[in-house]
Amino acid sequence: MFPIIQRKFIFPIIEFIRREPISRCLAELNKSQWYSYEQLRELQWLKLKILLNHCYSNIPFYKKSFDELRLKPGDIKNFDDFRNVPILTKDIIRSNQDELLDKNFKGNIEQCHSGGT
Repeated sequence: MFPIIQRKFIFPIIEFIRREPISRCLAELNKSQWYSYEQLRELQWLKLKILLNHCYSNIPFYKKSFDELRLKPGDIKNFDDFRNVPILTKDIIRSNQDELLDKNFKGNIEQCHSGGT
């Protein structure tokens, strides 16, 4: 009974308030839990390529870093090529905070907190 209440009432209210696609994400997770190893790797690769393209297009630090290496997201054709992507360290984050923000970010960085250490 409770899952029906969640799906029909609670999730739509949260989606409306937070503007997050909870139902769609849940449906994707329910479907992907049965994927084979190969299907999961393909899905991971697709999502990673989307993320790389987004970072290159919208985050100044990554655009600059990729350009300095003469690397484009399209050059990364497999997981081995992904090793060419620069590793992000705490020192890099501390010294490049403004360049690591998505240029479409409209919030206040002081309001963003992580739950981890």
